[in-house]
Amino acid sequence: MRTRTILTVVSLSGLVGFTSACSGAESEEPERKNNSNSSGAAAGTTQGSGASGGTTAGGGTTSTAGTTSDGGTTSDGGTTSTAGTTSTAGTSSGGSTSGGSCAPEASACDGAAAMEKMALGDFENGMGWFLFANPDDAGGSTDPVAGSNMPAAEITCPAGGLCGSSSFAMHVSGGGFTSYGPSLSNDWVYLSEEAVVVGEPLDASEYTGVAFWARKGDTAGAAPTLRLIVNDVSTHAQGGVCDPEAAAGSGGEASEACWDGWMTERAVPSTWTLIKVPFSVLAQGGFGKPAEAIDPSKIYGLTFQMPNMADFDFWIDDVSFYKE
Repeated sequence: MRTRTILTVVSLSGLVGFTSACSGAESEEPERKNNSNSSGAAAGTTQGSGASGGTTAGGGTTSTAGTTSDGGTTSDGGTTSTAGTTSTAGTSSGGSTSGGSCAPEASACDGAAAMEKMALGDFENGMGWFLFANPDDAGGSTDPVAGSNMPAAEITCPAGGLCGSSSFAMHVSGGGFTSYGPSLSNDWVYLSEEAVVVGEPLDASEYTGVAFWARKGDTAGAAPTLRLIVNDVSTHAQGGVCDPEAAAGSGGEASEACWDGWMTERAVPSTWTLIKVPFSVLAQGGFGKPAEAIDPSKIYGLTFQMPNMADFDFWIDDVSFYKE
């Protein structure tokens, strides 16, 4: 299993929010290439400074550069009744079974269904992305357990599913991590167990950015912040541009290291929200191989990273590239 270097989140102050989208009329999803090989997170903490809300391993301070809210939510959801039971990640319990306080507004569902997009994951087959967490971080835990492709959870809040068309989503909760937060990742290019490069990058050059639906789960006191990381040909270890063996830069200095992906952070509300993130607002952390701009024609993988030093509880559904 390959390793990645991911920024450490120590403080959640000053971060802005993130949310995701209903399925609607999705286009055909590209074939998943990494059901048993995608890690999506690092085996060590970052030594460089983070340009989008990350922190340095040495300083422990949070940087707000790159945490733009441009292109954020298109709907903040709506409230129709009272939320019910608490959800459990990786199970069929999705929160309230009778209410709709987590439900999106109908206009958001209509907008998502009409949005031109390339579907990347609707999770209706019962399987989510690879869930990675630092195994050396003894105090941390996730539900479901990290280390494999997570099962999708049944959406019961709102009753009838998301926008009446999506019945399953990724749901992960946990906390206690002091090194770096866990991550959900899907790579379309990866190194197999036989050390063979498998798959092809996706061409999203005709699309505006990444869209998804998300909501914060029912765990009391859970942090609201979620990080999106996009790895392209310049930042992915299989892209041939950065050096997979190089150490991350320290003190804000760049290096030849990989995994300094294009990222931003959002705060996720408790209602299902469609989040649209243009490629143009994403920024590297500044600890790896620098590039002038993201290359949407060669997208190697996407990652959702959970916050560090805090409890978390997130639902994520219907990930896609979208066009405006």
